[in-house]
Amino acid sequence: MTWAKYGNEFFDQLFDVDFPEGLEDACALTHTQALHYLYSVEEMGMTFPKSALRRFASSRQHEAAAAALVAAGLWADQGARFQVLHHEDVFRQSLAAQLTKRDRDKKHQRRKRGGSVAGGVANGVANDNDNGTANDVGATQSVSQSFRQALINEVPKNSTLNQNKPTTPVVDPWNDSAPVDPWLATMPAGRQCSVDGCDRRVTEYSAQFGQYCAGHGEELGGRDA
Repeated sequence: MTWAKYGNEFFDQLFDVDFPEGLEDACALTHTQALHYLYSVEEMGMTFPKSALRRFASSRQHEAAAAALVAAGLWADQGARFQVLHHEDVFRQSLAAQLTKRDRDKKHQRRKRGGSVAGGVANGVANDNDNGTANDVGATQSVSQSFRQALINEVPKNSTLNQNKPTTPVVDPWNDSAPVDPWLATMPAGRQCSVDGCDRRVTEYSAQFGQYCAGHGEELGGRDA
């Protein structure tokens, strides 16, 4: 956004121009509104299309006023455009100063926002590392310890969960030379070989041939298949 600036001499100079009788007010108003329009579109060349005259000029005599301003030398007719000549030094100096200040303010705001974002990120990371991570670790450890203790307290020493546990080590189910374990024998892969006199047991491998150990399974089970 820009603002219009006029010197103290602006309206005095317009008063001294010999405009056609009856157009004095229309010329002063149209000329002032033209400068306002040029400020709003930031036109440093001080030209505007003739079609824009209807947009900003509020006087009913704006077309006659434009012709009178050209005849008085305050405007120049450039075919499809008008160029404002009067007050051009003040206009250009004022508009240039406003645009320069706006650009400088934008750069300052970008630097300020960049510094704030960088500082905020750094502070956020530090706070997370100092507080959040330590709190998370402490909370996780506390919950884990409480959960384990609750499980210990909930299961009595004489619970059936403890009674059903095997009292002897679980043997390798693929090794049929190991002795038949009473607890393992309750599973299909773990029973004693069905061949009389064989003290080997059924393994996961030999169970595919039937209730045979590995040796009898390949011999008898494979043959039966």
